[in-house]
Amino acid sequence: MLKPIRWLEDDPLEAMSFDALLLNAEPVERHLITGACTEHCVIEQLDKQTLLDDEAMLQQLFGLMVLAHYRTRPSDLKMLLDRDDMSVYVVRYQGDIVGSAWVVDEGGLSVDLAKAIYRGERRLAGHLLPQSLLVHAGLQSAGGLSYRRIIRIVIHPALHRKGLATSLMTRLADDCRRDNIDLLGTSFSLDADLLAFWRQAQFQPVRLGVQRDDVSGRHALLMLRSNSEAGNNVLTALTQRFAQQWQILLSTQFSTLETPLVLALSKQSTLKSEPLSDWDWQDVDTFAHEARSYESCQVTLIQFMGMMLAKQCLDALSEKQQQLVVMLLIQRQPLATVIDKTGCSGKKELITALRVAMRSLLALCDDYK
Repeated sequence: MLKPIRWLEDDPLEAMSFDALLLNAEPVERHLITGACTEHCVIEQLDKQTLLDDEAMLQQLFGLMVLAHYRTRPSDLKMLLDRDDMSVYVVRYQGDIVGSAWVVDEGGLSVDLAKAIYRGERRLAGHLLPQSLLVHAGLQSAGGLSYRRIIRIVIHPALHRKGLATSLMTRLADDCRRDNIDLLGTSFSLDADLLAFWRQAQFQPVRLGVQRDDVSGRHALLMLRSNSEAGNNVLTALTQRFAQQWQILLSTQFSTLETPLVLALSKQSTLKSEPLSDWDWQDVDTFAHEARSYESCQVTLIQFMGMMLAKQCLDALSEKQQQLVVMLLIQRQPLATVIDKTGCSGKKELITALRVAMRSLLALCDDYK
């Protein structure tokens, strides 16, 4: 039995607070939406007055966000209803809300303000996308572009994989073009499934945050989708720079990033690598077949693994082999750390496993020599 400690049971003030702040909001029940599909759903943009005039609709919308495991708080309700720069899109099925996206407009900064942000002299409330690109990516032209950032997006769990998210994203992109928005963007805690979702929606990764989030323990990934020629030029420059720096970042700032995320992000970038010389190929081959020590071939093995990552060849390895080569040769973690995390009994077992992995990769390389 649950009994409140700080107030009486059935306390009227508690009930009023929960109702006023939508703390007990719930989405539409599953059995009412089983027949929902893209053909039978409509997508519309709501104004704030519509939400204020229809409490049942507001309850459904807020309850959907709670169900989606967003860290929804009363301040989110205030943000939803008070911010003039925020728009709300909903997906409806027979009148009920089964999906939603909250978006906020950013950018359009003056040249002087953008310069001050770039130099670290100013910070603005909001404007996450242009400020991140100015400060962290070092893109001086980022401030003047217009952005629309998706801060919440959810489809009712009963309707996943039915195309509703794709339809909602298409509508958002169409409205960006209508409103002359250069870039549609998002920032979220990096997760392989979420990365796959956003890539399917034609977003491209442009920056991974260095610090891990205190709650999720994950890095924040910023992704963009262009809607104009100016936006496409900026996105092209950002993705090229991300790809150029990625392998160095993996051995420095992201040397402890989990292997599945390393591989997932690497697949989304057009990585480049220098070709190996005949001497280099000989080093890899002799190490793989036990004729040379790890230390004598280490530099060449690192170069070889960079090529294999760029050419997306690591899928040919087992998960344990992937973890081994990523941690040791891409992230360049200490040998003792790799031995511990891969469960090897010692250096001898690790080197033996590495030779086996190298032989598997060499079997794929006839076209690259």
